[in-house]
Amino acid sequence: MNARILSEALGELDIKYVEEALGYKKRRRARLWGAAAACAACAAVIMIAAGVFAGPEPAETGSPLPVLTVDANAFGGMGFEGYMAYDVSELVSANPWNEEMALETLPVYKSGLACEEFGRPRYGDEGEMRGRIIEIAARFGIPEDELEISSDAGGASAGARGINFSADIQLTVYAYFETPVELPEEYNFSHRESSYEDYLAVAAYMLSEYGGLLGMDEPRLDVCGGDYNIYGEQGYRLAFYEGGESAEEEIIGFNFSRAEFYCDDAGRFSGVRFYDYDLSQKLGDYPVISSGEALELLCGGAYITTAPYEFPGRDSVKKVELIYRTSAWDEYLMPYYRFYAELPDAGGGGADAPGLKNYGAYYVPAVAGEYLDGLPLWGGEFN
Repeated sequence: MNARILSEALGELDIKYVEEALGYKKRRRARLWGAAAACAACAAVIMIAAGVFAGPEPAETGSPLPVLTVDANAFGGMGFEGYMAYDVSELVSANPWNEEMALETLPVYKSGLACEEFGRPRYGDEGEMRGRIIEIAARFGIPEDELEISSDAGGASAGARGINFSADIQLTVYAYFETPVELPEEYNFSHRESSYEDYLAVAAYMLSEYGGLLGMDEPRLDVCGGDYNIYGEQGYRLAFYEGGESAEEEIIGFNFSRAEFYCDDAGRFSGVRFYDYDLSQKLGDYPVISSGEALELLCGGAYITTAPYEFPGRDSVKKVELIYRTSAWDEYLMPYYRFYAELPDAGGGGADAPGLKNYGAYYVPAVAGEYLDGLPLWGGEFN
């Protein structure tokens, strides 16, 4: 399929315009699809910094909720999670959580992935990965009988009509075009040369032209990112997530039901990544602490980080948000507070971008401490 035919085919899909996306009621669905770390993909891949993990014996709560293990292996990888910006206000997302929300509980789910002894994901469900490709291909108007799907325990792939599909063990599907689609010349869609306003314009165009690909009842826009590379180039990401009627539904949709649009180096529309996490194994609604309580725990040394510094202190905190960690290494899909702390090494951009600051990510579980085991401890007491 060439770019013209692809564009015409996608243009025939059911359209949802930006104004409509903000207004109509959501139809309840049995399962939420999507994911991913609340634009944590804008950061470097995470690894665990050398902390000591210890925790008290689980408290007797009288609750049927199982105790959750906070596992160091969930933060494995290379590099550290850090963001470079001249000011933390440049780091943006459409995260629906805010500190004024009076949340008493949030749901926690058990990951559907089977893991090895050290917490690394071992394999995925081959049938579910194949089914996900079939589902996504149907949104492009491609029936199952046109797909030749190859799969194993590590993933699945297929191609038809000039579109390639690949699914991973977390049921994330990437649909990418053999011939990317040219956008009208008034739209600037590039990795490091488009402004936030450019991305808003592209988002409106994508939603009007290709909104039917999302498979969402109430799509919300998320232009996220705003961090810089070492050359002083600022970048954003374009995504949509499933909205909801309550604060909790918005939070769950933001973290678990997402689709991200991609461009190539020439600024052409090159594909869509559909995130999916299995939320069928809900453990329950867990009591959560406030961001203020989490800050006190952070200052007391109870946190997880991949930054090469111990927490620099209360005054270093410039931003906080609530997110669900959704890596393949996480045994539980549970909420955390992510604190952005200005690091002592402020010269992130070097000669090409003087004045850039480094902000490291420091995590504190949002679940109340009596429901946690294996609590992170960096020399302070976990209260």
